[in-house]
Amino acid sequence: MTDYKSHLLTLFVILFITSEISAGELEGFKTLWQTHITENYFFYKPLEYSGCAIDTEFGRVFITNKNGEILSINSQTGRIEWRASLKNPIHRRPLYIEGILYVASTGGEILALDVSKKRYTILWEREISGGIISDITENKDRLFLLTERNILYSIGKKDGNIIYQINNDLNEGFTVYTNTPVIIREDKIIYTISTGELFVLHRDDGKLLYKIGIFNPDEKIDGFTGLIAENEHITLSTLSGSLFRIELENGKILWSRTLSPISTIKTDKESKNIYVFNTDGTIAIYDSEGKLLRKKMPIKKRILGADLNGNRLIVRYSDGKILSFSREDLTLISYIRLSAPVFAEIVYEQNYAYIFSSKGSLIKFFIK
Repeated sequence: MTDYKSHLLTLFVILFITSEISAGELEGFKTLWQTHITENYFFYKPLEYSGCAIDTEFGRVFITNKNGEILSINSQTGRIEWRASLKNPIHRRPLYIEGILYVASTGGEILALDVSKKRYTILWEREISGGIISDITENKDRLFLLTERNILYSIGKKDGNIIYQINNDLNEGFTVYTNTPVIIREDKIIYTISTGELFVLHRDDGKLLYKIGIFNPDEKIDGFTGLIAENEHITLSTLSGSLFRIELENGKILWSRTLSPISTIKTDKESKNIYVFNTDGTIAIYDSEGKLLRKKMPIKKRILGADLNGNRLIVRYSDGKILSFSREDLTLISYIRLSAPVFAEIVYEQNYAYIFSSKGSLIKFFIK
């Protein structure tokens, strides 16, 4: 009886790994290849999945995983060309710029790899205080990143030397969900921290220009779910449902809205419309003045993330569905369903999409 159960469990695990795409594809998505990146059979932790970096010149995709591995994958075939390892898990997407790959781990390790040839070589290594919780942002000769200790680092891109660090308060109370980037706009750095504050600094020396308290983590569990800076404005959202439009130059709050809990936000550069994706499955479009233009709940499932891609909205749901909608009227164009949710950001290359599923596979799709 024990052997029977053991064989049954083994069969179940095999099926669980191989049956990544569990539902048919409508016109619009076509699977090109699928490559196994990391083991993950039953438990899904959103922070363990990040997007990938694309090298279009040499046809490669770089991706990292919770085991601390860095993988180079042939973008045409899905074949793993090489892998390297760090001591700690890597939860943020790597950054690729002109033959150099930058990677940061949860243990505070930062590496620059020369990947311009068939194999990689390490250019420099740096260790900082606290695990990295933001993607690496590049601007001119520097890299910027934020750690779990709410420390912002400005690091030299060429040698990894620390140019300056900005120490902020550390929240010792609630665990706060924060999922926003470090943004550079001209001479300004814009970022948020887990104590509920928005910071705007001078890029060159880290001098504080202004900060705004958005929420108090001692009063409720909350966190930032969206941060966008464009058209001279900052657009900001929180998990609890607050939506803000702020003047970038002076920090003046132009307007705010109190909505249902928000998963993420996106903005359209041309129309300046704001797309709000609520956790309950609602998608809403607001104009630049905060006026509601359109609202729809295509399916009643939790939204994990969304993207604006061409004339489409591509939305990821908690049941593994990825739906493509028209940006104009939110009508369904196409969909695909994976057998597990997708927490990582989808990375696009023209009509192709790279999806890192929570089962541990990287999948390349053609989007018609």
